[in-house]
Amino acid sequence: FALWTLLLPRIRWITLALLATTLGMFLGIQYVRYVAPLFPALFTLGLLANCYLISGQVPAARPLVERALALDPLTPVTRCMPAFADVMEGKHESAIEAYRQMSSMDPGNPMARLFYIWALVLNRRIADAREVFEAFPLEVRDTIPAQIAGFLVRAGGRKSEPAAAPPDIDLRDTAGDVFPRMLAQAYALAAMPDDALACLK
Repeated sequence: FALWTLLLPRIRWITLALLATTLGMFLGIQYVRYVAPLFPALFTLGLLANCYLISGQVPAARPLVERALALDPLTPVTRCMPAFADVMEGKHESAIEAYRQMSSMDPGNPMARLFYIWALVLNRRIADAREVFEAFPLEVRDTIPAQIAGFLVRAGGRKSEPAAAPPDIDLRDTAGDVFPRMLAQAYALAAMPDDALACLK
């Protein structure tokens, strides 16, 4: 199995690891540990930390996040990892600055902008979130991250805006759990609990 993993391009390995994580967090963590010697330290640290964070094991993730930041403090993904840990502990306000830095370091990346908008919406800063959303480059407006970001903004401000229209997204076309989780939060904000639960099944 490990030899077969070596033959896969890195992007396929990421997808396989995410699949293992989806099947079961314990399986995902054990899998990443098993193949860790085959890949760069920073790459493995980030993925393992993400597995711990998604499963709510923030204390186990914190040392890995600190090591990743020590190895490379200038990569957008490593900059945002402490923010994800803060969110998982309910410290929403402290997450904003790290996600802002992530977005400013990679302004053309729709995922980076989505996370920044998500942090702003979690803190009820809807006007700021809308401003960040409206700055989405035109060439990425139709991407899944941009569609979810727009829905988050509309759902978060639904008391002062028209009804939040959900995006037309087939979650079967997405890898990992990020999009379903964010879409579920947007549906919850839009007072559409059945749709929110459907995203998490």
